[in-house]
Amino acid sequence: MKGLISTLWSQLDIRSAGWPERLRAILVGLTIRAGSQLSQKVRRRRRAIEPFVWTFVFGGAALIADAFQTLVGPRLGEPGLKTLSDVVIAIGGAMIGATTIVASFILFAMQVNVERLPYRLFYRFSSDGRLLRSFAAAFLLSIGLVSLAFANDPNYSGHIILAGLVALALILRLLFHAYRRSLRLVDPVSQLDMLVENSARDIRRWSRRFDWLTPLIKAEENKVGWRRGEPELDVRRAAIMNTNKGWDISVRKTIAQAIAFSRQAAERGDLEVSAAALSSVVQLNRSYIAAKGRTFQARAIMIDNPMVTDGTVNATLEELRRVRAAAISRADEPHLEQLYDTHLALIETYLEIEYPGIGRSPSHALLAAGYLERSVEAALPTTLIDTVMQGVRTLSEAAKRLIAKGHSAEAAGIAGKIGMIGVTGALKRDALPISITAMEQLAKLQLALLFAEDANSGYAARQVRDAAFTAATAMLALPDLPIASSQSRAIAPYFSSTEFQSLRSDLTTLVNSLQELNAGSALGERFSHNLAEWAEQLYEGVRKLLKSAVDQRSQVTLDIIFWICGISELLIAASRAPSASDHSRKELEEAAHWLFSSLTFIPRDKETAQWVEAFSFIDQLFEFAAMANNREWDEGLDAAFDLLLRWGFEAGGKLTGWDTLQSALTAAGALTLLVDPSLRVRLLARVPAAAASNKAPSPEILARTARGLRVRAAALRTREFEVDAVNQVLASDIPAARAILREMADLLSPEAPDDIGAEPY
Repeated sequence: MKGLISTLWSQLDIRSAGWPERLRAILVGLTIRAGSQLSQKVRRRRRAIEPFVWTFVFGGAALIADAFQTLVGPRLGEPGLKTLSDVVIAIGGAMIGATTIVASFILFAMQVNVERLPYRLFYRFSSDGRLLRSFAAAFLLSIGLVSLAFANDPNYSGHIILAGLVALALILRLLFHAYRRSLRLVDPVSQLDMLVENSARDIRRWSRRFDWLTPLIKAEENKVGWRRGEPELDVRRAAIMNTNKGWDISVRKTIAQAIAFSRQAAERGDLEVSAAALSSVVQLNRSYIAAKGRTFQARAIMIDNPMVTDGTVNATLEELRRVRAAAISRADEPHLEQLYDTHLALIETYLEIEYPGIGRSPSHALLAAGYLERSVEAALPTTLIDTVMQGVRTLSEAAKRLIAKGHSAEAAGIAGKIGMIGVTGALKRDALPISITAMEQLAKLQLALLFAEDANSGYAARQVRDAAFTAATAMLALPDLPIASSQSRAIAPYFSSTEFQSLRSDLTTLVNSLQELNAGSALGERFSHNLAEWAEQLYEGVRKLLKSAVDQRSQVTLDIIFWICGISELLIAASRAPSASDHSRKELEEAAHWLFSSLTFIPRDKETAQWVEAFSFIDQLFEFAAMANNREWDEGLDAAFDLLLRWGFEAGGKLTGWDTLQSALTAAGALTLLVDPSLRVRLLARVPAAAASNKAPSPEILARTARGLRVRAAALRTREFEVDAVNQVLASDIPAARAILREMADLLSPEAPDDIGAEPY
C-alpha cells in the first residue's frame, strides 16, 4: 500500500503544471480498477453470496411482518382487503402464465439439441434437473401466490403483502435462472463445462473414497521392495481401484463425448467449440491422473508388465485417432492442428505421472508421442503441407518437453522421426517447406540438448545429430537446380553458415555468451561438456555428407566446407572459455581437429579440384589457419598449413584453371608473415621436397607456378579497399612477402632474372 501511494504521488507531481488533470485521471483510473476488481469478485462468488441474500430477505420479512401489519392493516380495512385479494389473484395468474415461459425454454433446448447431439447427450441436456426444478418451483410459488387471495382476515393483510412480494421476487429469480440455464443447455461450450464439471465431481468423489478406504489395508502390504529414497508404488490404492473396476467409466464416457463434440463442431466449422472440447479432454485426463496417484507403472526392459496399460489413457488416444482419420479424410487443416496441440498437451500431462523407481521411462507420455508421430505421418500423403509443417513443430515441442523432464534418450526417437518426415517431404513435389521445417526443428532440438542435465543427453545429442546428417544425405540424392539449390535451402537451418536462423548462428551466440561466465560456473561447465558430447565423432557424419556432396557436384559442398571450418572454430572458442573444465577443453580441441581433418578426404582428381576450387577452398584454409594462430591453437594451425600445401601440390598438379598450386603457395607464404619464423623455415623445406616427390606436378606446371609467383611478388602493392585476406596480409609487409614468394619460385623452377614478367598480376 505504501508503494502504491508513493507511485501515485510521483505521478501526480503537484509542483508542475497540469496536476489537476493528472489527479482526475488518477481518480478515474483507480475507480475503474476498483470497480473491475469488485465485479470480478462478485461474479466468482455469486453462488456463495446469493443464499445469504435470500436468507437476509426471508429473515427481514419475518422480522418486520408484525410491524408492517400494524402499519398497513388499519389503513386497508375490509374494502382494501378485497382489493388486495383481486390484485393478488391478478398477479398470481400472471405468474402462472409466466411459468409457461419456462416450459418454452425447455422446448427450445430440446429443439436445438435434438439435431446436433447424440441421443445420450440429448437426453442428458434435455432433462436437465435444474431447469425442471425451476419450472416446478415457479409453478408452485405462483399457485401459492394465488392462494394468498383466500385469506379474508384483515389482521393478516400486511403479512399477505410481504409474502406476495417475496414470492414474486422468487418467481422472477427462477424465471431469470431458467432463461440463463436454457442458454447454457444450448451453448456447446457451456455444455462441455457441465460435462467436465460433473465428471470431475465424480472423480473427486471416488478419490475421497479411495483416501478413506486406504487405512483399512495393512501398511506392510504397501512395501514393494524399491531401494531407499525411490518413489514407491501405492499398492493399497491400486488394490482398491482394482476392486472397483468401474470407477473410471464416467470419465471415459465424458472424454468420448467431448471428442464427439470436437468432431461435430469441426465439421460445422466452429473451431472455438472444437478447441474447447479438446481442452476439456486434457483437463479430464489431468483430473484422472491426480485421482490415480502413484498407482501407474512404467515399462521395464525385457519385462512385459500388463499393469502398464491404462484403459482411460488408451481410450483417449484411440478416440483422438479416429477423429484424426475423419479430419484427414475431409482435409480439415485447422482441426488437425488442434489435434496435434491436444496430443502435445496430453504428453505434458502424462509426464507429470509419478512412476515407482528412479529413472523410469515415461511410458504413457511416449505412447501419446507415438500417436502424435503417426498423426503427422498420416497427413504426409495429402496436400496439407502447412499441417504437416505444424505437426513437425509439435513433435519438436514434444521432444523438448521430454528433454526438460530429463528424458533426453526418449526425445532422440522423436528426432529420428522428424528426420524421416523431412526426407519424405523432400521426395514430394512442392513439399520442400516440410524438409526445411524438419531441419529447423532438428537444429532447435540440438540446441535444447546442450543445456540438458540428465546423463543421457550426450547420447540423445548424437542421435539428433545423426538424424540431421541422415536426412541431409538423403536429400542430396534428389534432383537439384544448378543455381537456386533446393538442397541447400532444405539443409540450411542445420548446415548453413550464412543464415541468421541456423545452428551455427545460434551456437555462435551461445559460445560468445559462454566467454562471459566465470570459472566454476555450473551452467558453463555443463554447456561445454554437452557441446563436447555432441562433437564426439562428428567427423564421421561430416565426411560422408561431404563426400556425397562432392561426388554429386552439389552446391551443398560450399555449405559443408564453410560449416566444417565454422564449427571447428566454435569448438576451439568454447574450449577457451573460463568455465570449461580441463576434460571438456581437451575433448573440444580433439573434436575440432578431427572435424577439420574431414577436409583432407576431398579427392584430388581434376574434376573434383575444379569443383572445390570454385568455392574459394584455399581462402577458407588460409582463414582457418589464421584463426588457429590467433587462438594459439598450434595443432589446428599445423593441420591447416599441412592441408594447404598438400592440396596445392596434389590438386594443383592438374590444369584446373584456378592456378591451384600458385594460390596455395601464396597463401602459405602469407601465413609465414603472421606466424613466427619457424613456419617460414618449414615452408621452404617442404616446397622442394614436395616438388621432387612422385606426386609432384609436371615441370611445366612447376615452371608456370614459379613465373606466377614472381609476377605476384613484383605486382604487390597496398590497396585501399582490399577485401582478399591473403592480399591484405601480403600488403602488410611487402618486402618480406616479395622475398618469400621469390624464394619459393626459385625452389620450384630457377629462372634468369630477365624472364620475370613485370605485367600486373
